[in-house]
Amino acid sequence: MKRIEVWAAVLLVGAVVAVDNLLTGRLLRPETWVVVVSLGMFGGGLVALGAAIVAAWRERARVTAASADPETIAARGARGLRWAALAAVMFSVLVFANCSGSLSTGASGGNHGAMFDASNFWPLAAAVLLPLIVALAMPGLLATMARRRAGRWGTAAVLSIAAILIIVPVTMAVAFYAGVSDCYLGPSEGACAAGAASLGNVFSLASIALLLPYVQMLNWRGPNRVS
Repeated sequence: MKRIEVWAAVLLVGAVVAVDNLLTGRLLRPETWVVVVSLGMFGGGLVALGAAIVAAWRERARVTAASADPETIAARGARGLRWAALAAVMFSVLVFANCSGSLSTGASGGNHGAMFDASNFWPLAAAVLLPLIVALAMPGLLATMARRRAGRWGTAAVLSIAAILIIVPVTMAVAFYAGVSDCYLGPSEGACAAGAASLGNVFSLASIALLLPYVQMLNWRGPNRVS
């Protein structure tokens, strides 16, 4: 099984491609490719995230079995948590950009997909995606702080995972009321695209399974003692 760094890189590439497609619509020509491209990128993202989760838990088992030194295990956990946080962020960006970029196609003034109504798309996109990105990135930042100052920062990394459980439903609720409603009641195609795409934030809950083994390693206190 490949290491977490590889799957983080794969998701990074996927996110870049999805964002480029959102901005340019280059992969949506001809329009018959929309379903193929959208499902292909979404499925590829899920596979990469699933592979990263498997790699993370296998690394935890391998490291804790090979060393009894809590400091060594915590150091490996901090390193892995930074890569896992990157992978989680890139997955969320991939899902959002892929969904919003494929909701509508065609060209209007050189704009494609959600870019038909960019002025309404970006404010809602920032409101529902940026909090999730911060929540997913926070464990990686706290892992760095934990290695430098120890103690409470390792516990904070645990709490940051709990924050994801709060941020996801909140952003989805905002997306539904401020964006999805426009798909039926309002004229804003951009808000509709951002709102509908943000419902995909629910898939980021799977990132908890990716972050958890490294958080456990970061707080390792010895055999059968994980805080």
